[in-house]
Amino acid sequence: MVDEKISGNLIQSFSKINLYLEIKKKLSNGYHEIESLSVFTDIHDNLTFRSSNNISLVVNGDEKNKLGDTHENIIIKAAKLIQEILKIDKGIAITLDKRIPVAAGLGGGSSNAAVTIQECVKLWKPKEKIKIDSNEIAYKLGADIPFFLKGSSALVGGIGEKVYPLNFFPKLYSIIVNPKLHISTNIIYSSFKGPFITNPSKFSNVKQTTNEDLFAYLNRRKNCLTNIVIQKEPIVRDVLDLLCQTHGAELVRMSGSGPTCFALYSNRQDMDIAYNFIYNKRPNWWIKKSQIRLKVS
Repeated sequence: MVDEKISGNLIQSFSKINLYLEIKKKLSNGYHEIESLSVFTDIHDNLTFRSSNNISLVVNGDEKNKLGDTHENIIIKAAKLIQEILKIDKGIAITLDKRIPVAAGLGGGSSNAAVTIQECVKLWKPKEKIKIDSNEIAYKLGADIPFFLKGSSALVGGIGEKVYPLNFFPKLYSIIVNPKLHISTNIIYSSFKGPFITNPSKFSNVKQTTNEDLFAYLNRRKNCLTNIVIQKEPIVRDVLDLLCQTHGAELVRMSGSGPTCFALYSNRQDMDIAYNFIYNKRPNWWIKKSQIRLKVS
C-alpha cells in the first residue's frame, strides 16, 4: 500500500554514450576489462518514488512494451539489493516513464538502477551517510551502474566499477540515432574474441582541453564491439554511414554494445542541420538531439 501523504519524488534518469570503448582482456570470471570515455546526454527517463509497504514498479512510456516482466526489471533488483544491504523491510513504489530505447547501448537500465539506489537510500536512511560498494553493485547488478552513481562524465575502467570523473569537458552537441533495434549486451560481449587493446593511449583532461585536441585523441580510439554488431545487424553500418555524411560531424561512432550510434558536433547549428538531414532520410528511426553534459547531479 502506498502512503498517499508522501508526494511522489520525480527524478530524471539520464542516458550516456561511449565516446570510445576498448576491451583490454577477458577475465576468468567471464567479464571483460574495458577502458571507456563515457559522457552524459540530455536524453532521460523519468522515475517517481513514493513510500510504500512493498517494493513495486509501474512502467509507462514509449518503450514500455519492450521491457518484459516488471518483477525482473533491474529497478526492482536494485531496490531489493539496497533493502538487503541496509537490512530493512521498508518498501518503495516506483513509476518509470521509459523514453530511452531498451538494450540500445545508452545505459538506460543502468541509469534507472543507479537512480533507484540513490533514492532508496534517501528514503530509507535519510539521516545517515551510506557508502555503496561499487564492486558489489557492478558484479551483482550491472557493470555500468557505478558510472551512473557518480553522476559525472568519466573515464571508466575495470569491468566498469573504476570510475574517474572528468573535471572539464568542452561544449559539444550530438545527434543520437537508433534504427529501432535492441541488442543483448551479453550476446555482443560473449561474441567478442579480440583483438584486445594492450597499450591504449591515456586520456588526459590536461591535454585534451580544446575541441581540436579532443577529437584528434578520440579518433585514435575506437569501439571494439562495432564490427560484431554490424555482422549481426548490418543496418548499423547504414546508420554510421549516414551520420558520416552530415556536415560538421567531428566524430561518428557506435555507443556501447549498440545498436545506437552518434555523431558529435562543435556547434548547435551543425547539429540542427544534421538532425534535419537524418530525419528526412530516415523518418522512422529514433533520432534525438542532445548537448553533452559534464554532470547530471
